[in-house]
Amino acid sequence: MHFLVVRVNTRSDTGFWVQAGDAHEARLLVSLNVPGMENAVSQIFASCERDDSCSPGYGTITGGAGQSYTITRRRPKKPHRT
Repeated sequence: MHFLVVRVNTRSDTGFWVQAGDAHEARLLVSLNVPGMENAVSQIFASCERDDSCSPGYGTITGGAGQSYTITRRRPKKPHRT
């Protein structure tokens, strides 16, 4: 499935398409891999909906302005214990 994650109060063509199993995973992938979208996991910060109008391949996030981001992180970093 493909999802579109868009910062609240912006146009959908400035969002980010990502292939994910569900909306939560889509938000997490965008938050971990797109600069400036660190808060995308929050519904207050960004909306997320199924959208197949753009189909980035596995491991890629495509931005509406033509940017491409490689998914290098799939999980938040665990805090280092001392």
